[in-house]
Amino acid sequence: VEDALTWVHDNRDSFANPITTVNLSLGVDWNSDQLPPWATLEENFAQLHTDGIFVAVAAGNSFADYGVAGTSFPI
Repeated sequence: VEDALTWVHDNRDSFANPITTVNLSLGVDWNSDQLPPWATLEENFAQLHTDGIFVAVAAGNSFADYGVAGTSFPI
C-alpha cells in the first residue's frame, strides 16, 4: 500500500487529467495491543494531502483495543 501511495504522489501529474482522489478499503486480520510496523501510513497520507489529493479510507468493524470489538482504520 505504501508503494502504491508513493506511486500516486510520483505520478499525480503524468496524465491528461491529474490524479485528484485515492479511495482505499483496507483490512487485515490483526488484533494486538501494539501496531505492526506496516500499519502506519500517516506520512503517505500527509504527502498526498499536501499534493491536493483527497484520500478516502473505509473504516471497518474490528478491534479498537486488544480483544475488544470496535472500529478500526489505517493509522
